[in-house]
Amino acid sequence: MLKGFVPDHDATVVSRLREAGAVIVGKAHTHEFAYGQNVPPTRNAWNPEYSPGGSSAGSGAAVAARSAFGAIGTDGGGSIRFPAALEGIVGLKPTCGRVSRYGVLPMSATLDHVGPLTRTAEDAALMMNVIAGYDPRDVQSIDEPVPDYTDGIGSSLQGLRLGVERDYFFYKDVTPEYRRTVEAAMHELEKLGVTLVDVKIPELDLCAGIFLNIIATDTSAYHRRWLREKPMDYAQGTRVMLEFGELLFGTDYLMAQRAREVLRSAVKDAFQRHRLDGLVGPSNIVTAVPMSRYSTSLFAGSPEDSTGALHQMSIANVIGVPSMNVPCGFSSEGLPIGFVLYGRPFDESLLLRIGHLYGAATPWVKRAPKLKAVAVS
Repeated sequence: MLKGFVPDHDATVVSRLREAGAVIVGKAHTHEFAYGQNVPPTRNAWNPEYSPGGSSAGSGAAVAARSAFGAIGTDGGGSIRFPAALEGIVGLKPTCGRVSRYGVLPMSATLDHVGPLTRTAEDAALMMNVIAGYDPRDVQSIDEPVPDYTDGIGSSLQGLRLGVERDYFFYKDVTPEYRRTVEAAMHELEKLGVTLVDVKIPELDLCAGIFLNIIATDTSAYHRRWLREKPMDYAQGTRVMLEFGELLFGTDYLMAQRAREVLRSAVKDAFQRHRLDGLVGPSNIVTAVPMSRYSTSLFAGSPEDSTGALHQMSIANVIGVPSMNVPCGFSSEGLPIGFVLYGRPFDESLLLRIGHLYGAATPWVKRAPKLKAVAVS
């Protein structure tokens, strides 16, 4: 669709990184418009026969392969944290309005976020120090003071309370191996001083319907003109999803926005009632799947593709809170497993602190994939 298009300006996050001295080594591959098919497909750095997650697939693979110190991703329903989980790295989706989206091609006006993918939580904190902050060119940007995210990153976790909604996060489709690995990670967090609190938030079951209606409608609205003028320029999977969004009614969208407030209030109430500092659960329900079974479509329902990650991660986009993937082990096939954290609005520092101390106490972020050298012609 945008073949030959060359932007005439940098996104705000890129400008801030350049001004801070970062060296931009390239643009990473992504799903088409961060929404549809990954053509040609990115490969997983740990095993090229397996899927990389998306839509920020190239960013995740580049960091996991040690091609870069860090990368920028976009997240409309888990697209920073999903590839981070499948690639064994840290991926942080900040609070809505924390990092500018100016210069980023829109997907959903109210679900889009920009954030870092890095090897460690400390690296993510360093990047957040640069990219976070108010930008008047982004209408969703919030003028909230930016802390030093590295300040106190090594402070004790003693007394922190993390909620565990087992009915939602540990539902039946989570594979036994993934479940065991995340449970072991949660036990390690307890050894670091975290108190785990079982909570019930039945309104979380509303999330899938809310998310689907909002993202499908928002994205189809943005692509409305191109879809009519040059429909065959899209990959087929992307075009089908955009056409699906045009079948939804305005009343569906309105009800989704109303239900969104119900969900936001329910989560806020659970935090207050149980004195929670955050939530924790599995980042996905399975590890990366073979490319032969990998779905390139966001809504193709199967536990073997992105549907599981959307279930575990899209809550943060719907209610706007910060969320982060933390690597916590490997499957019997040597593929990464992660847990996901949710925090209070603008409390990215806490998620980074938990990720940093957990990473220091465990070997997972120190592992690197064994890559084969390939001759370049």
